[in-house]
Amino acid sequence: MVKIVVDSSVLIQNLRLGRDLFFSLIKQADEGGVELLIPALVVMEIWSGKSMKSLEMQTMVEKRLKIFRVVDFDEVQAKKAGQIRRECQIGAMDAAIAACAIIEGARVATLNVKDFKKVQAVKLFK
Repeated sequence: MVKIVVDSSVLIQNLRLGRDLFFSLIKQADEGGVELLIPALVVMEIWSGKSMKSLEMQTMVEKRLKIFRVVDFDEVQAKKAGQIRRECQIGAMDAAIAACAIIEGARVATLNVKDFKKVQAVKLFK
């Protein structure tokens, strides 16, 4: 089974603009053979947005999150993320997402390709 870790940029783009990458991922998951993962830290990042004050937006996000397996951020991921951040000079959130993908054996679906390309062990979803 192919695993795909979804970055916040994909979900945020869908919520704001209704763009296709999110829907493409859902379609692939529905057809089988794809498991969608979202790091708990990405959930935190999304929930920290100003638009999440709205009950309507919270409901929309909750509905979308149901299709994902939420991956907790543990000590193993924290150490890997620290190593990635130190070696690749990327932000803490991107390093944590990259660590999650590497440990889970997953590809990363993101609109922020530039930073993730710095991490050789990360395979991007196209």
